[in-house]
Amino acid sequence: MLSKKDMIIIGLIFALALFSLFIFRFEEEEGSVQRAVIKLDGEIIEEIKMDDLEKEKKIYIEGPIGESIIQLKEGKVRMLESVCPNDICVHTNWISRPRQTIACLPNKILVRIIAAD
Repeated sequence: MLSKKDMIIIGLIFALALFSLFIFRFEEEEGSVQRAVIKLDGEIIEEIKMDDLEKEKKIYIEGPIGESIIQLKEGKVRMLESVCPNDICVHTNWISRPRQTIACLPNKILVRIIAAD
């Protein structure tokens, strides 16, 4: 059975962890430039500054099982088409915030939004 002192310590640890989460999230997103990083089999093949997108852009990537199409517009990105069997990456929809990711495992493509200077 937990004592009152134990409950207070657990509560303080939880509050500190929650506070840390918000601080790190705020620091990463506040005033930073967002980039879409596109990797094929672990290698960066393209990095796009999201703020510079004035019009729609499509990127065609030839992966191990065929071609995938990534679409970027208005500060967001998605996997438009892919040759993978389940189309999980296509159904992920648009991403636009740091740490959001789209992964096409069968075609070894990874799209991730990062906050960078």
